[in-house]
Parts: sequence; C-alpha cells; structure tokens
Amino acid sequence: MTTPNSRRNITVASRTSIFLCIGLTFFSFIFLTSVWLVWLGKIKLGSFPEIIFLSEALVIFLLSPVLTCCEPNLIGSNSLVYLPKYQRCRFIIDLLGRQLIGLWCVIFISSLIWLIINWTTDVLTILSFRLLFLHLTLAIFAFAGGVSGIFGQYLFRSHQQMRFVYAVQPAIAWWGFLILSPFFLIPLDRYLTDLQPVIPYFLHLNPLVAICQLLEHDIFRTPYLYRTLPVASYHFIYPPWWAICGWQILLAVGILWFIEQKTSRMLAN
Repeated sequence: MTTPNSRRNITVASRTSIFLCIGLTFFSFIFLTSVWLVWLGKIKLGSFPEIIFLSEALVIFLLSPVLTCCEPNLIGSNSLVYLPKYQRCRFIIDLLGRQLIGLWCVIFISSLIWLIINWTTDVLTILSFRLLFLHLTLAIFAFAGGVSGIFGQYLFRSHQQMRFVYAVQPAIAWWGFLILSPFFLIPLDRYLTDLQPVIPYFLHLNPLVAICQLLEHDIFRTPYLYRTLPVASYHFIYPPWWAICGWQILLAVGILWFIEQKTSRMLAN
C-alpha cells in the first residue's frame, strides 16, 4: 500500500530527476555550442549570429538521439510489445517529452533571448516572426533527432549490454550524412557534365539549409564552401524552410509508424 509520505517521496524524486536532466542538458548544450561556434568561426561560415544558430542546430542533432537512447525502458522489449496500442503510443510520446525536456527548455529560452536582442539591438537583420519560425525549426529537428534515437533503440533492442552505444551510432551517422550531403557533389562533379538538376535534392536533404534560408544566409558562397564545393558555380534556389521541415516530420512519423506496425505484428504472432 502506498502511503502519502511514499507518494511525496516519489514526486520529489521525479522532480529532482527532471531538474537534473534539464540542468545537464543545458550545460551540455552550452559547452557543445561553444565548441561548434569556435570551429565554424575559424572556417568563416557566416556572421556571429548565423554561426550561433548553425551551432545550435548541430548540437540538437547530436543531443536529441543521445537523450532518447538514455531511456532505460527499451523500445521493442516484451514489456512494451504486450501493451495496448494506445499505451504504446503514449509511451513513445512521453519518452520524447520526458527525455527531451531539457532541449525544449533550451530552445524556449533561446527564443526569448534572441527576441529580446532583436527588439533592443541591430545585431539581427531578420524580423521577429522569422526568429520564431527558426526556433520552431529547431524544435522540429529535436523531435526528428529524438525519433532517430528511438529507431536506433528499436534496431538494436536485443543488445542489452551495449544497446546505448549501438543505438546512438546509426542516428548520429544518419544526421551526419544529411548535413554533409553537399560534399558528395565533389566526386559527382567529376562524372556529371551538369550538376544543376541534382543540386536541389541535396539541398532538400540538408536540414541546415532551413536555418540558412530563414536567416537569408547564402552559406555556399562563404569563402570555405565556395572554394570546396561546386554548388556556387551553378544557379540554384534554396528550398523553403517549411519544405525541409516537412520532410523531417514525414520521416519521423514514418519511423514511428514502422515501429508501431512491426510491434503490432510481433503481438499478433
């Protein structure tokens, strides 16, 4: 029987774990953003605010799958398979909300800080509603990154000892592939006479292009990427940010649908 004192202790422990998660995520976010900020600043990929937003997006793609993979309840385990369908959906929603709560708080605080900066200074040249859309994009990236971590857990659900390591690797590799996809145009440039028809596909794949489009930042004409990539030699148009976010949401929903269908089949058998 649960006593009032035991319930109170459980509530305090739950709140403590949530605040601890938020605190660790907050400091990890600041540290990793600073590391990316220094590195991106050295290769001069834009102005200071542009580099900060690019760094924040990179950190979100790194932290979101790691945070969801930290969940001790394994996706695809027997305890989850035999739950009713609505409880499985609720479990995944709770997982994304609980494990990524630190990122949600960081994105919210970042939006407030940048709105205040935009209202009081001339550091940014974009409108306030674009700032809100930019942080909405970061939230969508956190959701998509968290789902990729869930998918990694599902793929390696049988590895009890090393499942965290195995689950994080494909998620990080996937986002690294998407972000670095324009560099695959370098070998293609040697074999194709005209890259212009294939460039839009690589731009739609790259989530950082959504950040650049909202910031009105032509990242491929910065000195380093202009010298390295063949993109700037061709006429191209950046895809709208909402189209790139739409692909990310569609991919994340497709992954969750795949996991649900496989879990239902396991239950039927």
